[in-house]
Amino acid sequence: MAVRDHAHRVCDTPAIRDEWNRHQSAFARKWRGAMHARGWIVQVTPADTAALEKRVATHRAATAGSQSAVAKDLHLIAAALAADRIVLSADGALLAAIRPLKLDPLRGLVWANPVIARDQVLGFLGAATPASGEWLLHQRPGDAPRKL
Repeated sequence: MAVRDHAHRVCDTPAIRDEWNRHQSAFARKWRGAMHARGWIVQVTPADTAALEKRVATHRAATAGSQSAVAKDLHLIAAALAADRIVLSADGALLAAIRPLKLDPLRGLVWANPVIARDQVLGFLGAATPASGEWLLHQRPGDAPRKL
């Protein structure tokens, strides 16, 4: 509701739309309808992630489990890279798979779990607080905290 109440946009790709259509609750269907009616669901062309997939597959820290998580949910990163570099997701499998790899294309990408860090995510969505440093997938010294 905070996404809607603060008039944020949500990016949509064919893969994201397919996932929503397969897994959405009645509440999610109403929420998406309200967001769509306001024009706040924005179609984006997903970023090409073939090179990123290859780097994950060949990284020394990659496991079969991490490769499976990447294959299942990389569309979230492809959308974020094409939009604002922010992912809000309660699914941590992809995050757990890619975080240790410290891949440069993901530098500065924000990944926040609104279930685990509810109050912090609400503050971030309300632009009251910057993104927590722990939400950044790959940060270098001197990188500034992200704000919406």
